[in-house]
Amino acid sequence: MPKKPQGYRNDSPLLVPRAKPGAPADTTPKAADPAEVADYCVKNGAAMMAADLIREGATMDEVREAVGVAAKIRGMVADARRLSPEIDPKLAEQFIAARTDLEDVRKAIFDQLIAAQSPEIRNCITADSDNAETRTQRGFDKAIRAVNARIDASSISSPEKTP
Repeated sequence: MPKKPQGYRNDSPLLVPRAKPGAPADTTPKAADPAEVADYCVKNGAAMMAADLIREGATMDEVREAVGVAAKIRGMVADARRLSPEIDPKLAEQFIAARTDLEDVRKAIFDQLIAAQSPEIRNCITADSDNAETRTQRGFDKAIRAVNARIDASSISSPEKTP
């Protein structure tokens, strides 16, 4: 039997390196079992994510985090649709497929909510507007002018006596 190089286990027919004493153990996380990833994703309503997570070699902690983010995105879109039904119901799936960050999702949803709101509020009345508010204002202005005219007329007809 040939002599094995130093640093390898003698009891193995294969050349397997010995662990060096005091060397740190391999602490890199192992990729999750593909069946376990697929099962977890399907049970939590994120089946479309399973293939990508398996391809990436994600750990179960990473899978749980990604599925949790997807659930939060769906919740945010559902809440936004309660406020404004014009928001696309497929928006959540688009964000999830694009792996959009939660903060970016919040900004995009906020922008869509603002865009779906009623027209901008203008704090002035334009000359060409004809609604109840402007008619009331015109009536008020007319009444003020009439009162001022009476005051002016009465002051002309009865001058104040000076001592």
